[in-house]
Amino acid sequence: MRRRVIGVVVVGLLFGVAACSESVEVKDADQMSEALLGVDDLEGTWTMNLGNSGPDEEKLPESGILSDKQREVMPTLDMCDAAPTEAKEAADTLKWAVFRQIDKTVDDPLDPPTDRSGHMVFVQESMISDEPDVLSETFDALVLGSEACLGEIPAGEEGPGSSAKVTIEDVGDQQIAVLTEIEEAGGTGMWHIYTAIVRKGSVLVSLMAADVVLGDLPSELQLDDFDRIVQTALGKL
Repeated sequence: MRRRVIGVVVVGLLFGVAACSESVEVKDADQMSEALLGVDDLEGTWTMNLGNSGPDEEKLPESGILSDKQREVMPTLDMCDAAPTEAKEAADTLKWAVFRQIDKTVDDPLDPPTDRSGHMVFVQESMISDEPDVLSETFDALVLGSEACLGEIPAGEEGPGSSAKVTIEDVGDQQIAVLTEIEEAGGTGMWHIYTAIVRKGSVLVSLMAADVVLGDLPSELQLDDFDRIVQTALGKL
């Protein structure tokens, strides 16, 4: 199993609709930081994971506001090989302004690399703000690649697996949610990864919740759980 680091998994899918003209405030990093999920926002016990990320193993700040160097190296939205160039270029332009990872305390936690049974449950949230029309244009390009990446995932560094759309409650102006399930290398476990991309006004939010399961155990993370996470997060905007 790959050792978890901040931002190691960002599996995303965007759904585009027609561009819109809205008169809304473009938010700064401080405003978005205040809207990030905190450790007391979700059911259960959560802790903030500041990890090491970026140049010189720079720790992430508790505020979630990324430095310019961190913005350049943080992962954006992953596009598969089948995605058109237009979609890949659009994904590459995303430079998140704020990011936070919170980890859930579980009954049988994993302790990589030697522990081969248990769970690792965590949530990553990223945000960027721009004019709604600009974000909608980005959506239009990204949806082309997103649709190309649904379906079966062939075995590679990890895998095989599959990716499919799932339905969550309406929380923004544009949104989609995806469940990706992929085998751990060697077939000893599974990554269960829910991703939602939501545009609410002038803010684009990426939310990813994952349960890494090793051994013969069911996932602790279900669609209803993820739906509540998304509703809670977008309710703070």
